Amino acid sequence: MKNAICLFAMLLSAMTFGQTIKNSDFESGNIEPWTESSPATYGQAKTSGFEISVAPEFAHSGKFGVRLKNLGNGKWSQISQDFEYTTKDFERFVLSGYIKTTNADGYATLYINVRDKQGRVVLSQTFPEPISGTTEWRKIEFDVLLIPGVAKINVGFAMMGTGSANFDDMTFTKVKLGKIETTKLAKEYLSSTIDIIEKDAFYRDSVNFKEVRKIASQIAANAKTTSDTYPAIKFVLEELKDHHSHFNVPSEVAAMQAPTIENAPKPYAEAINPQIVYIYIPAFTSLNETVEKQFIEQAQQLIRQFDSPNLKGWIVDVRGNTGGNCFPMLQGIAPLLGDVNVSCNKDKAGNLVNCTTFKDGLLYFDDGTPYIKPQNPYKLIKSNPPVAVLTDGLTASSGEVVVLAFKTRNATRFFGEPTNGLTTGNSEVKLSDGAVLMLATNAMTDRSGKSYGGKLFPDETIADNPSTQNDETVDAAVKWLESLK
Repeated sequence: MKNAICLFAMLLSAMTFGQTIKNSDFESGNIEPWTESSPATYGQAKTSGFEISVAPEFAHSGKFGVRLKNLGNGKWSQISQDFEYTTKDFERFVLSGYIKTTNADGYATLYINVRDKQGRVVLSQTFPEPISGTTEWRKIEFDVLLIPGVAKINVGFAMMGTGSANFDDMTFTKVKLGKIETTKLAKEYLSSTIDIIEKDAFYRDSVNFKEVRKIASQIAANAKTTSDTYPAIKFVLEELKDHHSHFNVPSEVAAMQAPTIENAPKPYAEAINPQIVYIYIPAFTSLNETVEKQFIEQAQQLIRQFDSPNLKGWIVDVRGNTGGNCFPMLQGIAPLLGDVNVSCNKDKAGNLVNCTTFKDGLLYFDDGTPYIKPQNPYKLIKSNPPVAVLTDGLTASSGEVVVLAFKTRNATRFFGEPTNGLTTGNSEVKLSDGAVLMLATNAMTDRSGKSYGGKLFPDETIADNPSTQNDETVDAAVKWLESLK
């Protein structure tokens, strides 16, 4: 009898919770109850840009599998589902699935998000080595440690970039808990990082740090290295609810500093008509000086190319600009901004900090240090021309810095939709292992010194109609510029 009980316990400890993930192998022949989530727009795209199909040719095993295919204008897409699962103590699982990619220049992966009874995300975990390129079927899996108090779990397959990815046979298997222990290194790293957040975060007063530290310690309960504490740190940042603070792991920091000129985003310009020029300023995340210089030169060359004595005005489009590094954006469009104090931040005490000023077309920081100088800084034929600025819900962070640089400027009008609302200023904190904490420590201001901290609203709200070929926001901007004498 005792042997039978032991056998039952062993079976229970390795139970696969397939019943919690419904249609985990897509054998129903359709996508339900999986649902797609992806950006409604990105840049000027009007759809998510991905096709999701369930068919026999996409299967790893059985009769059906699913494929996510980028149709050419998508950024990322994912399919996921929620299920309820409660824990009273620590529990360990293995999440696994099969992935096959074709010409994937980004990556394909699987992930899990876990919420507690208060709806807080206490764990957000992705397979650490996403799959890219063209591959055969590959099983990927990783350990998941659930903390006490879990209430809901979300699992999914995700793809970013071009190409396609097939997904199939996801499992969520409970395994033996084993010993749980945090090393001194991990404890000290986590504690010191939370100390920084508690001391300097702009919205620190809204957080119960005693409770947050307890949950963070649970999330990092089995941390052996500093990297094992990253999910706990990300949880603490989420609790600030500023939606702007974030954490960059060492590999992400290295990628931003890499001189990848070939794939760097580029500004774009065209003449709408002989009197109006349109220029698009995309998101820019690189921190590499060579790549920054290239972006600046490209933007100023476009302005130089299209400037003329007959122009009535310019359209600056920052729709879809999700942010990154604002300084190449500002220096690139310096001819349109003029020699002014274009932006500052305001700390909790109300002091203006981190101001950027233009003088003779060059950007200077508040300590007088110049930023990267263009090879031949351009000056407009007619200074201070009318400018229409276009925004949408994806205009965020450094993209919003560009918007604020035009706020209170004469002969300027804003069109489109409210911005994302990440108008807090992030301070960079370099940690001992090469990771970087980007912490919102102040609120952005416009050139008049007015602080924000939320969404920026246009003068004319225009929701782009995806059923039309016209760009209604551009049309409204053109109409305004043409009405000026």
